[in-house]
Amino acid sequence: MNGQTIVINLREESFNVLNVVATRIWQLIDGMNRIKDILRKIYIEFEVEEDVLLKDCSDFLEQMERKGLIIFSQPRRKKDSEPNREGILFDELREEAIRRRIPLVGHFDISYRCNLNCVHCYIVPQKSRQELTTEEIKNILEQLARAGTIYLTLSGGEVLTRKDFFEIASYARELNFSLRVLTNGTLIDKEVANRIAVLCPELVAVSIYGADPMVHDKVTGIAGSFRRSVSALKMLIARGLRVKISTVIMEQNISQWHAIYELSRRMGAYFQADYRITPKSNGDRRPLMFHISDKDLPALLSDSIFTKTKKEEFDSQEFETKIFDIVPCGAGHMSFYISPYGDVNPCVQLPINCGSLRKNSFEEIWERSSQIQSLRKITISQLPVCCQCKNFRYCRICIGLNYVENGNAFYPSQRVCKEATILERFGLERR
Repeated sequence: MNGQTIVINLREESFNVLNVVATRIWQLIDGMNRIKDILRKIYIEFEVEEDVLLKDCSDFLEQMERKGLIIFSQPRRKKDSEPNREGILFDELREEAIRRRIPLVGHFDISYRCNLNCVHCYIVPQKSRQELTTEEIKNILEQLARAGTIYLTLSGGEVLTRKDFFEIASYARELNFSLRVLTNGTLIDKEVANRIAVLCPELVAVSIYGADPMVHDKVTGIAGSFRRSVSALKMLIARGLRVKISTVIMEQNISQWHAIYELSRRMGAYFQADYRITPKSNGDRRPLMFHISDKDLPALLSDSIFTKTKKEEFDSQEFETKIFDIVPCGAGHMSFYISPYGDVNPCVQLPINCGSLRKNSFEEIWERSSQIQSLRKITISQLPVCCQCKNFRYCRICIGLNYVENGNAFYPSQRVCKEATILERFGLERR
């Protein structure tokens, strides 16, 4: 309100009101910016006298440290066995959100349009429906902010196919969302990279499907897409952004697994891989033909790079906590998905329409949707197969895959069961 921010400390059950300058400093404390970088940006943005800035900023940081809201540490190399504190803190916040039914994490596809034609893509645009307007999206963002959403991912399709992307993203930052942007990178040039940098997103993820340009371009269906995506990565990293290479491992690129990982390391990017492919949103199961074979799955799941990446590099969808011994996942409890048409689903993987934001407010849907209410009643003990399975400790249950494969959220996906059996063989517990 009026440029101020309230920082809530759930552990201490306290809140702190920050003025405009303190709010900007708080936004810049992301684990990546150094104190001198923060001071330089504040100096430029607010034209504060240097001696006044140094004193006020130092006092503010000391207050935040005393209150346990930030932790100072000397730069050091983290040991392989050391836990990821960022992930631990997120887990604690996520558990609290689930208990209180706070919609903490949102995934918002602002368009289904895309300039690529990836073979495994599940999205099918509904040509008879109009995508949300700029003003409709802004109104929805305001509703999400009031509801308590903190982490917001803008995705698609390709987000940059919307001419109003930067107006939307800038408004999301004004509302103080921790913003992630998912893109294929092919529409990013120097000017676009500069505009993304101004947003100060928490993360920008760029899709890469092969370290070999021919492999990547075959997956995307567009010649030259690898060159443009890698160019985008370089420009974003050069501007000091936290960047991640995201890939989907499939039959077409199974031989590229290590090479993509090494590419991320050479470039200084984070890395994330997934191997679960789903049918198209209209039920077309053709994407499943690209799923890696059963014979390749054990080697992938037991790969030291894969297991190390999952443990060390924070991603909001990968950490497991005790709450997930009770509820299968956070969908509908603390996370949600919004389509470009304003439809609300519990998760991008769970195609159950819980309501339309063109007809009802987000609060009404989140609090009163019969579909979300029913989903929240599902507990591990109610899953007849899973609750008695000897491999439960090794399983990443996915209600969405259950529903898509079986038409029933209560019965396990056969693919997930295969994964758990393999993980048990190698002693790779998830819980």
